[in-house]
Amino acid sequence: MRLRAPVSMLLAVLMMVTGAQVANAALPQRLLPMVTSNTCDVLPIALPADAINETTAGTTITEIPLGTSTGNFSFLSWEGKSDANAFVTHLTTPGSVVNYVNPDDADDPDLNVEDWVEALTGVKSSKATRNALDARIGQTVIVVTWDDARGKGANQDFKVAGFERVRILDYKLGGKGWITVEHLGSASCYGNPPTANDVVAKTDNETPVDIT
Repeated sequence: MRLRAPVSMLLAVLMMVTGAQVANAALPQRLLPMVTSNTCDVLPIALPADAINETTAGTTITEIPLGTSTGNFSFLSWEGKSDANAFVTHLTTPGSVVNYVNPDDADDPDLNVEDWVEALTGVKSSKATRNALDARIGQTVIVVTWDDARGKGANQDFKVAGFERVRILDYKLGGKGWITVEHLGSASCYGNPPTANDVVAKTDNETPVDIT
């Protein structure tokens, strides 16, 4: 005589066996999105976008004139103040761009592409300014590029076209000032969207995996 177990009991046994097999099995590979931060330590220096766009990485751009006209480079004021001491501080202090104030929106603390930033006019060839710039010679830094301007004199603003990595090679202040840089390529900062990179991870059950 055969004994027949109820269907419900057979299903319960099957689920227990299957569950044990899954618990001991390695988890399948999964693609995990990793987001790369796109904040940058930007110096308060604006280079003309047209001069940058016409070059490739590794090109030296010589004696870009200091001024507020088309094709000129300029210094910037994160807070909108014509303060030479603050400018020196921003040149020498990492992360000083957090002091940026959008002239069109005081509640916007982030410097983004297409934002306006105030020009710092009348930068004097003081010892403190020269020392700050001298310390940056040969360094790779990130600067703003601009493609539009508004206002005049102390009320001049520049429109951010992008962010570029450059190496400062030389400069001159006062009179017909200029700056010479080596263009190293674009930088992904703020207004540029963050990059999500796929990362493959495989792990056994209850075994941690570090994702970096």
